[in-house]
Amino acid sequence: MRKLIYTILKQNNIVLAAFLISPYFLGASAQQQLHDEIASINKTPPYSSFVTITPKSYQRHWFSSNAQVKVTFHTPPTAAHQQDKSFTYNAVIKHGPLFFLNDNGKSSLHMGLGAILIKGNTPEFNGMIALTLGWDNHPRIFADIPTLTFKNADGEQATFNNMTFT
Repeated sequence: MRKLIYTILKQNNIVLAAFLISPYFLGASAQQQLHDEIASINKTPPYSSFVTITPKSYQRHWFSSNAQVKVTFHTPPTAAHQQDKSFTYNAVIKHGPLFFLNDNGKSSLHMGLGAILIKGNTPEFNGMIALTLGWDNHPRIFADIPTLTFKNADGEQATFNNMTFT
């Protein structure tokens, strides 16, 4: 009986250690994969028509990382005045195998390699863009952008409201 208890405890410790150690190594993999996926998104319509994301810096921690990303919003081709608008945001990168994403007080559990989360709370960009990477290296994009405003030098502006996509 004592041997069985020690065996069960040993197995539990191995599983616990794996869950505590794996986020660090998955973080290294996620860093490279996220750079690759950002490059892919920048080339993929319809996203590439409206948004370009450029990574600027990256600080990896155990369960998550912080990055500076430059997000450039492109005016739609049908707009009278073409003007791109760029902002630099802090991004939070969650490392797998399990991670939570929080949006407007709602928390959801995800499994996978990791996720990148960009939140904006400026008058020009108010909302959230999240990209999750599953175990199959397939990205999934969520966006909830209540307002996105473009202003040109003449003071004219175009505001897009309630943009969501998954």
